[in-house]
Amino acid sequence: MPSSLVDGNSLLAVDVGAATTRAVFFDVVEGEYRFVASGTAPSTAEAPFKDVSEGARSAIASLQGVLGRTLLDGARNLITPTQSNGSGVDSLVVTISAGPTIKAVVVGLLQDVSIESARRLTASTYTRVVDTIGLNDHRRPDEQIDSILRLRPDLVVITGGTDGGASRSIQKLLEPIGLASFLLPEEKRPSVLYAGNQKMEEEVKSLVGSLSASLHFTPNVRPSLETEDLDPAEREMAHMVVEIRKRQLKGVEALSLWSGGHMLPTAYATGRMVRFLAKVYGSSKGIL
Repeated sequence: MPSSLVDGNSLLAVDVGAATTRAVFFDVVEGEYRFVASGTAPSTAEAPFKDVSEGARSAIASLQGVLGRTLLDGARNLITPTQSNGSGVDSLVVTISAGPTIKAVVVGLLQDVSIESARRLTASTYTRVVDTIGLNDHRRPDEQIDSILRLRPDLVVITGGTDGGASRSIQKLLEPIGLASFLLPEEKRPSVLYAGNQKMEEEVKSLVGSLSASLHFTPNVRPSLETEDLDPAEREMAHMVVEIRKRQLKGVEALSLWSGGHMLPTAYATGRMVRFLAKVYGSSKGIL
């Protein structure tokens, strides 16, 4: 078994919270990863800094004092990889929970099937469902469009139809999404995640592809009425949340570059960690 599961040995993990930013240093000791030290600093998403990277730099600077090891250069940028003089770190991962609640609109066919799956999907990260559009929505299309224009969602999650199933009904639901996105200022258009009937992908691209901030596809969350599969959509949504944070918060882009794109929402990363530990320790031990 290799002594390291990542390139190099030392690993720095930074968590950017709403109030506190924490930097944690791990290194390989006797062939195993061990926690070495941590540093904290107030988060800086809000005034006067309004730049989350400043809080990360301060937390890393605090960690430097504990470690007695230089991690930041003279310009306060992270040194990677580890240098011959012992400064720097081999790898960085970042998690983030700072930022406003992400407003989501859920679109689906049946309230207790695809819409319910979409709601469970949005619950996996920092979102709040502000509107739901489905077959049982009695509003006229212009009323649905007005609602989207008023709410200005950050994210639209579209589900519905088993694979190879309903298509015309989904197309009808997509039209107000496309029209509302067209009427919004380009910088205010939502990101769209499509996790419905896979044979509809080309029509989805045609109706909303050029009118959204970004369009993402994942396998159907309801490939059949009896089957729900949220994992692929949760992974994709986690990356979409990071992209939304880049638009909302200064400094997120810089941290993403430092980490080589290894950035995830804290809630999703924590869920992955719990599932990993459950597999490692088996069902005989609980995870708290």
